[in-house]
Amino acid sequence: CWIAWSVIGGLFGGIRVSEKEEIQGLDIGEHGMEAYPDFASIK
Repeated sequence: CWIAWSVIGGLFGGIRVSEKEEIQGLDIGEHGMEAYPDFASIK
């Protein structure tokens, strides 16, 4: 089972999002909008 997941992860680049999407927020990367704009951090 581990071998199958390793092959699938190698073919599709794994299951993690990019660092940019992680910082920006997954709701923007996956849905194109902010789910909770009031909780956004300002940098």
